Amino acid sequence: AAFIETKSFPAVIGLLGKEVDFSQNLAELGAQMGRSVCWIDTRFSPGKREEAGLLQVLEGHLLEPPILKRGAAHYIGPGGYTPFGSEKLQSSSFLALLEKLKSRYDWILLTNAAPLDSAEARSFLKICDRIAISLRGEQIDLLTPFIFWAYDKEYCRLTFITSEFS
Repeated sequence: AAFIETKSFPAVIGLLGKEVDFSQNLAELGAQMGRSVCWIDTRFSPGKREEAGLLQVLEGHLLEPPILKRGAAHYIGPGGYTPFGSEKLQSSSFLALLEKLKSRYDWILLTNAAPLDSAEARSFLKICDRIAISLRGEQIDLLTPFIFWAYDKEYCRLTFITSEFS
């Protein structure tokens, strides 16, 4: 949370990594710190059919995403499966939604568990102010694009989180 807190608001923060999903905990922590937080799950994974969410907005079926209360934070679910997750996250409708949410929230957390070398994970480099990656044995070549992106500004925009120590 300190990584996010030291920068200006509003902030779009990408949370990547397959091993540990710390997004709900981070959303709760931000809310406890007095920040208004919206957590958006961008995992358009196959499997169970979910209630309406982000996907329906991006496809034009809904004007506003259903915003649910999850603890002290707000939550927008993915809304289902699409093989075009990267394209959806870079679409003008998603960018417009982020701008609208920035007027209401201090932190906007975007969660995704896509492999770091996927187009979907790399799309976060274009839309996030900062990124936190959950690590567990990733090779340096997977992290290199994120490291180069991190130092493209006057401050570091990347942090790593691990749940396992050897």
